Amino acid sequence: IFVPSLDQAFSSPSVSSLSASPPFAGITASVEQEGFIRLKLSYGVVLDLNSSMGIRLRNPSKDSSICLSDSTKHAAVIHPKGRVLIYEPRVEVQTEDDLNVKNAKIYPRGISFTANNMALVYLLDEAGARSTSDMFHDLYATNIVDTLFGESCPKEDSEAAVQESIRTLDEAQYWRNEAGVDSWIFKDVFVQQTMDGLVIVERSLEEGGFISIKASPSNGKIRLNSDFVQVKIKDY
Repeated sequence: IFVPSLDQAFSSPSVSSLSASPPFAGITASVEQEGFIRLKLSYGVVLDLNSSMGIRLRNPSKDSSICLSDSTKHAAVIHPKGRVLIYEPRVEVQTEDDLNVKNAKIYPRGISFTANNMALVYLLDEAGARSTSDMFHDLYATNIVDTLFGESCPKEDSEAAVQESIRTLDEAQYWRNEAGVDSWIFKDVFVQQTMDGLVIVERSLEEGGFISIKASPSNGKIRLNSDFVQVKIKDY
């Protein structure tokens, strides 16, 4: 719907006035029909921001993605090594290989875990380990990142979301420093991409502090850091 270019990257602070020029060819920002901003970065990395500043970061070269909801209370991670679903105060992890499916849940009561080759679900807490009736989500049943991002996007008034995203994109700031780091500011979201492709996304919180997301197209690492949880997944 709205696609600015990146030619004047060194002279204009406004994303809406940027246009394509080497070495920035291929970096574009647009507002999609669903009402969110799509920033196509170098190395094939794609960042989506909805009108409420929900975040989806995709790293197709490493088959990984991560989403942070607009409320910042929910997050989802997809990675070849496993999947993570965060819904405060709980964190669920699921991994699969050729032989086994393993599930774990971390929450204030303790840690629950099981696997498809185990007859029971076990709970480990202050009292020790014992069986429990706890249930787990099947994190491989759907694309949990796309599902969470879709739930954060407005459903009833997409046109208003489009207009809000256009304003956000028009008011955004962009610059490139001497080290070759590209930077953007969208409301309370700060985005950086380094020369080697590493993308860092930080969202400021009303109560102070921030949540950061990092994804590397070179080594496949993906990270989520917040006051509530730290998630780090590697390719190896």
